[in-house]
Amino acid sequence: MLSVTLYLAIAVFCAMILIVSMLFGADMDVDVDLDLGFGDAAAGVSPLSLPVMMMWGSSFGCFGALFTSMGWGSLAVPIGSASIATLLSGLFFVFVYKVFIKTQASSDVSITDYIGKYAVVTVPIEGNGINGQILLDTKERGRTLLTASADESISKDTDVLIKEVIGSKVKVERKQNATA
Repeated sequence: MLSVTLYLAIAVFCAMILIVSMLFGADMDVDVDLDLGFGDAAAGVSPLSLPVMMMWGSSFGCFGALFTSMGWGSLAVPIGSASIATLLSGLFFVFVYKVFIKTQASSDVSITDYIGKYAVVTVPIEGNGINGQILLDTKERGRTLLTASADESISKDTDVLIKEVIGSKVKVERKQNATA
């Protein structure tokens, strides 16, 4: 009877943490400044995130109590409970990843997306390899400053066409010389 109570306590404890994290957010700070979060936003959901781990703990506790009350052996109960809890948590992770993460639209803008767009020179570009700066206005990112180079000298406030990307800078040419 003690082992059934222990498994149920594990299930209730994990379920309560899961419910609290659903109500108040999954990001909790403990006094030692240990962040228990829902994973890194850039990387997506982690299989070791708080919701997935608490799902595992709740499942482990519930199945442990069930298997103990069914009279399973002392070794079969934790192995069976851990196996089923791992399977259910894995399915939960895959579901969350497929439904919520994969369906999110990306707002990432690559510098190569700027090829063929027009910009304005804000810092003069020298033709002898000295870089200048251009201002590009896009609906995706708004006003963006980029380092630019050109084969010729281009003065401030000149309209230019972005022709190619070289590393983290763009190569431009005057708008009137541009051949699209």
